[in-house]
Amino acid sequence: LHLHVQAAADSLLSGDGMSRLGGGGVEVVGVREYQPGDEARGIDWRVTARRGRLHVKEFAEERDQPILLALDRSPTLRGGRNGIKEVRALETTALLAAVALRDGHRVGLLQRVGRQVQALPTGRGRQQLPLLLERLLSGREGSAGTGGILDLMAAACRMCRERTRVFLVGDFHLAPGDLPGMRSRLHPLLARHIVTPVRILDRLEGDFPPVGSLLLQDPATGTVTRVRTGARGREWRQALGEALAETGALFREAGMEEWRVEVQDPLLPQLQFLLSGVGRKRRGRA
Repeated sequence: LHLHVQAAADSLLSGDGMSRLGGGGVEVVGVREYQPGDEARGIDWRVTARRGRLHVKEFAEERDQPILLALDRSPTLRGGRNGIKEVRALETTALLAAVALRDGHRVGLLQRVGRQVQALPTGRGRQQLPLLLERLLSGREGSAGTGGILDLMAAACRMCRERTRVFLVGDFHLAPGDLPGMRSRLHPLLARHIVTPVRILDRLEGDFPPVGSLLLQDPATGTVTRVRTGARGREWRQALGEALAETGALFREAGMEEWRVEVQDPLLPQLQFLLSGVGRKRRGRA
């Protein structure tokens, strides 16, 4: 597994070798709107005066930036079609770690397993990736509830002592009433760090047959229920779409760039697209 992940990381980094994971370097490569947590010394006053809104300079990324991968192993991630979303989330987390380590960054891991949040401190070197992969493969219990993302964000605030690039990996299916809690946890995290949500998506989730019945299992409790599709299925599909839109609006409101990974599509081309600055800008405009 270690060799496979390393080979995939090498293929993603083929080219000029510049870091694609963000940071604060010295070479100016662009200008963007100010986001919470940006340093005042990076403000581009000419563009700010011309456009009437705060804008900051974008710099070529620097090596050695701490990167924290926070994986939300909620029951909803383990649900769906044979747990395919959890598999893709593990693959995405592992590849991001390998790319970051290969590119000279320090990398750490946070994940909620059972009722506990496990942490692997940021580090580098030949042993960091095997340690991280071992933690990922050992945490197969999943979370006991849907509020794990809130605990992860609080743990990230405590763990990160310096400005860090934090990747939140999950499907972000929140329990009713969790959205305000997520908004309040994001505020202190964004005040000091760069946060990128990585949403794992299954386009077929909630796509039930128009007629008939299905056996559905609750991934949190194991309870199996027979339900009739049709109007009920359309209601669930609509509810999933509304939940997706709510969290997406929250990320945009906070000024974060959301990355989306589809489980039906090959992973490497998706990550290559997201890790390239051109790919991210195109997706953001879409």
